[in-house]
Amino acid sequence: MLFYTTDTLCSLTGAHPANLRRWNRSGLLSLQHPGEVWDNLHMEQVQGILAATANGMTPGELAISIGQGISQVTGGWSARRGEVLFELEYGSLRSLSRIVRSLAGDFSGDDFINRLMRPLSCWLMQDANRTSPQRHQRFHDSVRFHAETTSRASQRNDSIPLYLEAVSTKDRNEIWLEAIRLTAQGFCVEVCSGTNIGQLPAEHHQHHLMWCGAGISSSRMSQYLAERESGYPVMLCGPDQSILKDTVACLVSV
Repeated sequence: MLFYTTDTLCSLTGAHPANLRRWNRSGLLSLQHPGEVWDNLHMEQVQGILAATANGMTPGELAISIGQGISQVTGGWSARRGEVLFELEYGSLRSLSRIVRSLAGDFSGDDFINRLMRPLSCWLMQDANRTSPQRHQRFHDSVRFHAETTSRASQRNDSIPLYLEAVSTKDRNEIWLEAIRLTAQGFCVEVCSGTNIGQLPAEHHQHHLMWCGAGISSSRMSQYLAERESGYPVMLCGPDQSILKDTVACLVSV
């Protein structure tokens, strides 16, 4: 039988230690003492939970389904979006932060961001309702607050330092959403502000990601290629890595 540390299990499955604690409290893991060594059974349980929650089923719903021996019934990601939208419209800042934190613990970082928060952010940007500017601002504030909170927690856990630079963005939320996703993968993310664009990260950063949400200027691309050829640990990321004709990529304040 193979045994795994928590870090190894999380690396192999894409889960985060916070996910494991939440799932264990929900009774989904046969772990008597959180923090002990994991085995093949735990690996299978984690993979099963990830497969179930990928459809938007919460750990609580999954626990009820297993306990009662019934087929899995869930409102899925539509229900989760509804929960966040309700708090955006009617909840306090504290209750909004609470639901974001709770959902982040329920799902893997990739699912939480790619299946829930990014689509919701895009929907809010396109919403023409008269209250949409206020909701979008509250959404941005809650996302940034969660990103900064999880970053501080990762510092205390001695996570791998990573420098995330916003070369260009179309949406001011996207860089903070990516920071949350990377933190869930085990990194301690420092987000580069708009005033420090092009500034190299400190020596303690082991990775440098250049986020391109709306293209990259030819000068920044040349800088990236030169740094990569020199052996510097840098990589382009983001949905639009095309080279812009303009000298400066479109940057939205973060």
